[in-house]
Amino acid sequence: MFRTSPNFFLIATLLLVVFAIIHGFMYAAETAYWAELFPTKYRYTATGTAYHLTAIVAGGLSPLIITALVGTQYIARWWGQALVIALYGIISIICFLMLEETKGKELPE
Repeated sequence: MFRTSPNFFLIATLLLVVFAIIHGFMYAAETAYWAELFPTKYRYTATGTAYHLTAIVAGGLSPLIITALVGTQYIARWWGQALVIALYGIISIICFLMLEETKGKELPE
């Protein structure tokens, strides 16, 4: 299997680096957009609350949902984790399509 491959640590390190770069691109665009959504007076509180509540709900429920779908048969039931990730991706795309364009608008004070 993958874990017995002589290149396991090389492949795992490469995957971590690639995912870290992708996450950096996503997070940079996300925070820039959030800063434009709220008035200056509430900007830090609003963005921090939105970010951390999302992390609690999505990040906290994911292991529970995946464990319920996969259980101890994580190799035979790989689809459970794929299903949750795909569902989160679909939710993200729907939310992205619902966002308003902020280019050229005055930032709320």
